Amino acid sequence: MDPSAELSPIESLADMTNIASCLERWKAIVPRQTAITVGTQSLDFSTLDELSDRYAAILQAAGIQTGTRTALMVTPGVDFIACAFALFKLGALPVMVDPGLGFKEVGACLKRAKTQAFVGVPKAHLARVLGRWGRGDRWLNVWVGKPGFNGHMPCLHPEVVSTPLQWDASINPDQAAAILFTSGSTGSPKGVMYTHRMFLEQLRLLAKDFKTGPGYVSLPTFPLFALFDVALGMTIIIPKMNFSKPAKVDAQHIVELIGRHGVTHLFGSPALIQRVGEWAIKRQYRLLSLRVVLSAGAPVAPPILKTFASLLSSDVMLVTPYGATEALPVALIDHTRILDDTLEQWASGGGVCVGHLVDGIEAALIPITDAPITRFDAKMALPQGAVGEIVVRGAQVSQVYDNLPEATLAAKMSDERGDPCWHRMGDVGRFDEQGRLWFLGRKAHRVEVNGEQLLPIPCEAIFNQHPAIKRSALVSARGKAVICVEREAGFGDLPWRELVLALRALAQRQPHTRAITTFLEHPAFPVDIRHNAKIRREILAQWASQRV
Repeated sequence: MDPSAELSPIESLADMTNIASCLERWKAIVPRQTAITVGTQSLDFSTLDELSDRYAAILQAAGIQTGTRTALMVTPGVDFIACAFALFKLGALPVMVDPGLGFKEVGACLKRAKTQAFVGVPKAHLARVLGRWGRGDRWLNVWVGKPGFNGHMPCLHPEVVSTPLQWDASINPDQAAAILFTSGSTGSPKGVMYTHRMFLEQLRLLAKDFKTGPGYVSLPTFPLFALFDVALGMTIIIPKMNFSKPAKVDAQHIVELIGRHGVTHLFGSPALIQRVGEWAIKRQYRLLSLRVVLSAGAPVAPPILKTFASLLSSDVMLVTPYGATEALPVALIDHTRILDDTLEQWASGGGVCVGHLVDGIEAALIPITDAPITRFDAKMALPQGAVGEIVVRGAQVSQVYDNLPEATLAAKMSDERGDPCWHRMGDVGRFDEQGRLWFLGRKAHRVEVNGEQLLPIPCEAIFNQHPAIKRSALVSARGKAVICVEREAGFGDLPWRELVLALRALAQRQPHTRAITTFLEHPAFPVDIRHNAKIRREILAQWASQRV
């Protein structure tokens, strides 16, 4: 189907009350369009919806029903999409945790979520046994893969014959839909309770702001976006990669998939975008089929955007959405506005511009504090230009953390009616005179020196402009503001003493960095396991404290 004759996903979503209905809707509209391709395997929307119904019947027979908290540990692909929608159709709650967290942390997350069932591939079941996850909790265990090794476990595989489930489409939009865990980049991962309304609002915003729907082809390198893209009626191409290590992706493989399948939409973390961009530039490839590129998970440095944009047609949307697991998206901006309008402010330490707020979202800045705030008062809101903590509310914003009342108290504020609808992003920012939001860093990463609050993004931007610096990180070590640096490849021979002198000279050029005089070289920054882009500054701070 030609994208020029696209059917509007917004119209398709208008009367839906739950995300479970999406597959059925696209099956009715474009039954023979390919929904998913993995390697040489492809399924159209009709076949994928029927497979999902069959899986739902097996899961229901195994004891999984409405409200069952079900760990979903399946490799992104056909079975992942079919299993996720099967659980949605049952009204069960998929519990999604990044396996890259490791045995101990994954087990802690599943325990905190009060998991009742475990749906996983063979490797996941091996990890469940070795990690002693759910020991003594009597989980309902379901095997995903070829039958034969599943023992007494129910098995989900296309070869398993089952009668499709006739599921109830009257699932309430405010009914719990899933528990998605944060990456834990600033602490322990937290389970975010998603409702069907939240999912549908996210789909509506994606359909409104970007060209989506039948006829478009997406290459999602983050599992949640694979679900979104199928729900929006697009064909998705699943790459061969470790989804917990996007910074290590085979760039040639990604480029070849884009060319082979005529990929129109790409989602990737800043680390993946940088890796693919650098590989393609060296080999003079261009990615001319792409129409929309989304990069999120951490601020995307303008030089990375400039490099990747040079591979694209001039009319392509290269967008960096701002948000979090608890609230996504909050604001949007494309690369042309970043490179044309904000580059000078970024370079002088003004922060990263994340653009205008998306439709339906409200945001304000409040004074920075680590103390809980029970109720939001409009009088708290700071004026334009002031620096404060970002707070938001909207239909796509979560209301509670699952089984974490203290975390909910620390991050949520009620409105004038007493409803807990304002979320504290934990980020520091400002609004400019055009109403655009600027991101200045995580509240937890601010450093105080002589009564002055230093913020990571404005400070690091000054030092990141040195050609020998790949990236830098502001941390506090033994009461000092320290800049840790990771060198750019090819500058290893530059004497450290000489580099420090250059960095100190850069620090003196800006008032907000003059107090920084201590620099440490680190071989490779620790980063988050989800996007491999957020610097784990708390780990760097411990490392720096041993060396200052």
